[in-house]
Amino acid sequence: MLSQGPYTPSTVVTDSSIGTDDWISPTYAKVEDGNTAYVYVVPGFISSYYLKATGFTSFSIPTGAIIDHIVVGIKVSASSEDGVKYASVKIVKGGTIQGAEMKDTTPYYFWVSTPTWVDFPGPGYGTSLWELSWTASDINSTDFGVAVAAFGVGGGASTAYVDCIRITVYYKTAPTVTTQAATSITSSGCTGNGNITNTGGVNATRRGFCYVAGTSGDPTTANSVAYDDGSFGEGAYTKAISGLSSGAGYRVRAYAVNSVGTSYGATVQVTTLSAIGSNIIIF
Repeated sequence: MLSQGPYTPSTVVTDSSIGTDDWISPTYAKVEDGNTAYVYVVPGFISSYYLKATGFTSFSIPTGAIIDHIVVGIKVSASSEDGVKYASVKIVKGGTIQGAEMKDTTPYYFWVSTPTWVDFPGPGYGTSLWELSWTASDINSTDFGVAVAAFGVGGGASTAYVDCIRITVYYKTAPTVTTQAATSITSSGCTGNGNITNTGGVNATRRGFCYVAGTSGDPTTANSVAYDDGSFGEGAYTKAISGLSSGAGYRVRAYAVNSVGTSYGATVQVTTLSAIGSNIIIF
């Protein structure tokens, strides 16, 4: 699995769509440096506003990637043990606070006095995509982020502190493939040479070569193919290509398939043997 992050936000603000109590110095939650955003909470059903973090501009998830899961980390503490709990933890998609409620998906329900990183969703929780669908552009958007709110429990007022917020995104892509010059060229075939240089986070289930007669254009799997099925990680591979005409030109390129999609290498030109020999040109 590929991942990017953990990254921190460039923008942290108060959002009043929940609660009644305002966060003080919300921008302090942008960086893990001991300076904190904080809010005073009292026991009962009075909650803080959301502390909304967006602008995770370091993300550059490739177009076409499949988002596998999103992990939010929040470094929190409280002025008194067992005095603060999570009122809400939700994702921000397209600038809107939405998706699954994650406040109870961690074993750390109470904010302890020692600053502690807490991850959402917690271990073993099933809605790792926050019950939302995602594209790469959703993650790369400046409107992507997370929101957290707190409320007071226990016998008296407490202060809830947030030192920093971070997000890690796990994803997978189609594999990356390169094509090398064909070898062992005969009058009726050759050996294709390729390399899976990056699996895209999930092994390929097929690797091989596609080819078509001619001296221009790029073949695809809709043309002739020679391939193997299995579970393939990174590394070089070969495959015999047979049934070619003698003294003829062919366009050949490597390809690999995983659960995300199909990727191709560059196309190489191959000319099978005839009375005048052989010729190989790489484009």
